Amino acid sequence: MIVRKIVVALVICSFLFIGTSIYAQSTSGLTFSDWYRQQLHSVSEQMNKEVQVGFSSMKKSVETQEEQLLKEIEQKLSDFFLIASGSAKGDIENYKKDYLQRLEETKESLIQLDLMEVEQEMQETQMVIEKEAFDILSELLSDNDFDGFTEK
Repeated sequence: MIVRKIVVALVICSFLFIGTSIYAQSTSGLTFSDWYRQQLHSVSEQMNKEVQVGFSSMKKSVETQEEQLLKEIEQKLSDFFLIASGSAKGDIENYKKDYLQRLEETKESLIQLDLMEVEQEMQETQMVIEKEAFDILSELLSDNDFDGFTEK
């Protein structure tokens, strides 16, 4: 009987032990699941906040860099425009001076050329006049029989 009581007590204890063990596992699993969800939710909210803060600071940094780059580009374009326009003005002035100088040289050469042509024409005309005057005088002298004055 004692053995029977011991066996019955062991069976009852084992049923109690198994029942409480199953209950503890189901309860602890439920609690662990809730705890895990809560921790996951907490960690994800914290990470979301950190990511938002990181993105906003990165956005501000990018915007600041963009503004600085735009200002630098604007300044460089302004400098380039001043250099280019100053250079273009200088080039135009140099071209104008060169053009006026070449125009003056051409004018002088044309004047000299015209004067030389006029002078040459005058010499040719003078030679023609002298020849005709000599011919006329020779003819007049030969008609009047001034033998001493004619050439033979």
